[in-house]
Amino acid sequence: MDGHTLYLTYLGTVLFFAMGLGLLASSQRRSRALLYFCASEFFSAGRLLLRGLEDTLPTFYSRFLADVLLILMFLFVYLGLASFLQRAVRLKPILWMLAAWLAAYGLFYARLRDYSVPVAVVPILIFCAASISMLLSSRIPEFREVARVTATLLSSVVVVVLVRTAQFTRYDHGVPYAVVRRYAQFSVGSTALLMFLEACLVACYIWFFVASIYGELNRLVRTDWLTGALSRRALETEAQREVERSIRSGANLAMILFDVDHFKTLNDDYGHSAGDAALRGMVRRVQSQLRTFDLLARSGGDEFTALLPGTDLAGAREVAERVRRAIETLAVPVEGTTLRCTASCGVSQLGREENNFEALLRRADRALYDAKRMGRNRVVVQNSEADREGSHPNRS
Repeated sequence: MDGHTLYLTYLGTVLFFAMGLGLLASSQRRSRALLYFCASEFFSAGRLLLRGLEDTLPTFYSRFLADVLLILMFLFVYLGLASFLQRAVRLKPILWMLAAWLAAYGLFYARLRDYSVPVAVVPILIFCAASISMLLSSRIPEFREVARVTATLLSSVVVVVLVRTAQFTRYDHGVPYAVVRRYAQFSVGSTALLMFLEACLVACYIWFFVASIYGELNRLVRTDWLTGALSRRALETEAQREVERSIRSGANLAMILFDVDHFKTLNDDYGHSAGDAALRGMVRRVQSQLRTFDLLARSGGDEFTALLPGTDLAGAREVAERVRRAIETLAVPVEGTTLRCTASCGVSQLGREENNFEALLRRADRALYDAKRMGRNRVVVQNSEADREGSHPNRS
């Protein structure tokens, strides 16, 4: 493929990518990252267009402005990745520094023209390095694979850009870009490689978008829409995993099952919106009493389950008492009034002979029933039959 055909192919491909990302961004207005990626492809297309017109445009436009558009392309790639990876970016300082650099570059362009390629590469390498560092340090599960692939592609882009810079600085010293004919083979080959890497990066942008949608759907399935606690389905999955871990390691596993006392009366007296506000406030208060690795789920209308890995029965009872007192002292302001409520708690521990979540849940449910029967706003503990026969060793 000759250079002219490659150029037209590259320009057409980039325009296709830009329009495709633009259409996708227009249908997903909440995704700012797609807009950033779309803008980066339009900057890339503008750069290619200016380079293609270098025989008819002054060198300042065909080289300096093309370099500016290339730098903006990598800046917007960085912003798009930061948006997907939920990283805060202080954009104003970046823009001020970039503007100062471009102003200095423009003022001294006549003197730096022979070295315009390495000068323009500096901010590109900075944005690429920042993007790669951000990708490799990401801890978002749904982005783990795509982040690594994107970091690899950007690293490859950096290598190709450095090699091209070294070649063009060595052989193109003082010679306009359009007349570098003797290096056409290297130029065509490296340009084709950059086109391939850019296409792969666009595929990664779409991969990021799909992964974000998958992550959002997964969170919707795992999370109760009203309170933000885990859903019943997520609880069952996580609980069985904790049971298996407890059996393998010999660690304790305890459960607290609690619900709001007379919640139906609260709904009848104040309305369902007030009841919803009470549940949301209660979940926030209870979460403040739990450790970060404890699991809190909404297992029914006003019924909640807390799973406590590495906690024995005595420790779980202490936690349940803290939870009960926290709920008792909770005041939820609703439409000019203050709601107060109490909760009953049932506590159980995984028995020595048990290997499933259902047995743990049944005993916690019986303990919760006893707490209600005994007058509510209290904690009742129920151990397994096997553990009642003798003392349970502390396995934590």
